[in-house]
Amino acid sequence: MVQVEILNAENPEEVRNEFNEWIQSENPDIIETKVSESAKSYTLWVFYRI
Repeated sequence: MVQVEILNAENPEEVRNEFNEWIQSENPDIIETKVSESAKSYTLWVFYRI
């Protein structure tokens, strides 16, 4: 089964920090990542196996 974790922040550094914290706490089996950017936010989608 595949799940998605969505991380949002105002800048890429905040998203990176959230991602690193999430990886340390969950230790996911990541399949794919996608990034999008809008005028005031960055979003990272992380697809992983559970």
